[in-house]
Formats: sequence, C-alpha cells, structure tokens
Amino acid sequence: MSSPLHSHDHDALLQALATGELDPDGERARAELARCAECRAQAEVLLARVRRLEAAAAEQRRELAAAAALESAPGEDRVDALLASLAEAEPRPRRRPRMVQLAAAALLLVAAGWWLARGAREEPRAPGPGAEYLGTGLEIVGPSGPGQSFDRFSWSYDPRHEYGFALRIYSANDSGLPLIEEQTQTPEWSPSPDQSERLPDRIMWEVEALDAFGEVESGPVSASASRSSD
Repeated sequence: MSSPLHSHDHDALLQALATGELDPDGERARAELARCAECRAQAEVLLARVRRLEAAAAEQRRELAAAAALESAPGEDRVDALLASLAEAEPRPRRRPRMVQLAAAALLLVAAGWWLARGAREEPRAPGPGAEYLGTGLEIVGPSGPGQSFDRFSWSYDPRHEYGFALRIYSANDSGLPLIEEQTQTPEWSPSPDQSERLPDRIMWEVEALDAFGEVESGPVSASASRSSD
C-alpha cells in the first residue's frame, strides 16, 4: 500500500484540482487520489464547493444577459452595453472564475491547518462508521440496542464542528417518513414529553453532520433501539 502524501503534495494536489490545472476525472488525478484517503475526502468537499460557485456564476451571467435584453431607458445605453459584454464574457480555458479561486484558497488554508494538527497527534483516532472530514468520524453513542431509554439521543463528532446536526427518528416497523425530524447545534437531543409519547417501543434513528451550506458533511449513521430488553 502506498504511503500517504506529504502535506505539501496534499496542498498542491488540492490547489491544482480547485484551479482547474488538474482535471479531477483525469488519469493522473485518479491515481493521486487513490493513494491518499485524506486527499479524497478533502477533494470531494472542495470540488462540491467549486461546482456550487460555478453554478452561481453561470446563473449570474444568465441574469446579466436577461437584464441586457430589456428595453433601454433614456440615457442607459452605455449601462446596457456593459451588461451585455459581461454576460458574453467567458472564462479562459481551464481557469476557474476569480470567485472560485478565492474560495479554493480559503479551503486550502483550512486543509493545511487540519494537516498540521493531524501531524501533531501521537496516534490518530480510528475513524468511525461515518465519513471523515476535518476530524473524527461521526458515531452513535445512544440509545442503541435493547433495554434503552429514549430520554436522550447522543452522538460524537469532531469537537470543532460548529454547523449543527440533523436528527431523524423512525418506527422500526416503518422506515418511510420520520416520526420526528430535528436540527440541533450540539451532539445531543432530548424529546419533549409530547414527542416521547409519539415514539413506539422499537425505533431506528439516524444523524448527519451538516456543513456551512446546510448540506451533509458526514453521515448519516444510524442505530436501532428498543425500550424492552428482548
């Protein structure tokens, strides 16, 4: 098995992917990412951000084009010409828009800080069943298994995480729509008396860690639990 990339190689790879200098679907990128699980996790998050920013830039160009197509008010001919020129401008081949490059640079700073912090640990903690991103894996604490109380639901995740979690509780006999769906900023949640009464004796529940955009950063991880000891 190949050894993980050094930190400077890791940062260079992410930078090349973010700026478009390296095609994420190309043979070279696939080979580099195959050698480094940390790089793959970082690249997935980074490229998702880049795609969202590119979509926003495309939408902005469409709006500018629509504005340029409107009838000009008196004295606005120069403004319309400028809007049309902006709408028709295309980024140079294999270069990302400036906004994307700035976002990529910010993400690289975060990645570099995580890499240095990871290197300072004597022993990295083994990842849990959740996807790993900038810290330890998402793991269920409880309730889990038979003979459980449903008074408190808890899980563990990177203590630096600040964007909250999404919790869903289902009936063990019907995993269609959740009986309860909540968001919380802390890695625990307690049902109200009314919510407790709605919970059956056997449940399945899951939790996801959310990112700054409200999308899934890690998970979901799930557990089954019952009040009875059978």
